[in-house]
Amino acid sequence: MSSYARLLPKAELHVHLEGAIRPETLLTLAERHGIALPANDLEGVREFYRFRNFLHFIEVYTTICKCLRTPEDFYLVTKEFLANQASMNVRYCETFFAPGHFIKQNADLGAIVDAITQARREGERDYGVRMQLIADISREMGAEFGLRIAQEMVRIKDRGVMGLGIGGAEAEFPAEWFTEAFQLAREAGMPVVAHAGEAAGPESVWSAIRNLKAQRIGHGVRSIEDPELVAYLAEHQIPLEVCPTSNLRIGIVSSYAEHPLRKLIEAGCLVTLNSDDPPMFNTDLVHEYEVAVTEFGLSRDQVEQLSRNAIRASFLSEAEKRDYLARFDAEFAALRAEPLQAR
Repeated sequence: MSSYARLLPKAELHVHLEGAIRPETLLTLAERHGIALPANDLEGVREFYRFRNFLHFIEVYTTICKCLRTPEDFYLVTKEFLANQASMNVRYCETFFAPGHFIKQNADLGAIVDAITQARREGERDYGVRMQLIADISREMGAEFGLRIAQEMVRIKDRGVMGLGIGGAEAEFPAEWFTEAFQLAREAGMPVVAHAGEAAGPESVWSAIRNLKAQRIGHGVRSIEDPELVAYLAEHQIPLEVCPTSNLRIGIVSSYAEHPLRKLIEAGCLVTLNSDDPPMFNTDLVHEYEVAVTEFGLSRDQVEQLSRNAIRASFLSEAEKRDYLARFDAEFAALRAEPLQAR
């Protein structure tokens, strides 16, 4: 199963650039900028990464952002991220980054995006992985600051920012507070996506759809609590960026058996499979595809459909989607024709 999951051609729509940084790289960045970490050796940093609870997760994420200071830092982590994606046979990804943290540091966002764009271009050339960038508003920074982030992203979008997203504490900072920011992005031609239905219930997903006009829902697993919402998502094929291991680690569900992935698929929802913040949750996209079979009992056909869904749900053009899907289907056929052990 592990061999099959790695060889399967994949796309990923919900992964955070900062949250994908390896402990080894965090240690390098901290040393580069003279920043004290809770540990000063690799084993200690790995232990710091090990998820304990949601507050600890926020502490780790904030620490990572503090260690990202220069365009060179972003170039490094983007190239490493794309090399790792290539090792898992990920061909395309739409990746979040959190510009609010760096605006607060008075960083040059244009230079940061330029560095990421350079790394993206080199990554596509060197590893065969195409990456697009989505700026993610942190709800905790408030509606006024969220609007400022949107304004900055619209200003530099032609330098490599594809879309606008929002994450963070759903219940305390509801989607409707950020309507103006999302309207600004949409009017500038940027696709929009919202984390919702993770830490809050179906009402958060409804608000993301109705107020933000979100074209995709990050997580969305608590939609299962509202049959009307599930039917709406299925009818309108609004994609869900589902991250099972992340949901398990954070405590949205207590076990894979309780996770609604299979129910959402069987209800006809457009479900995609994603890793979220891989090293923090001790996962990666290969592992997510493994558990789709071993924990959720999905068939080979269903697993391949999850891979196709990520392309269908992407913000690629229709022509680009057709091209990727044709290539994926050819590889699926080759995988079925050749015994895995022969590879």
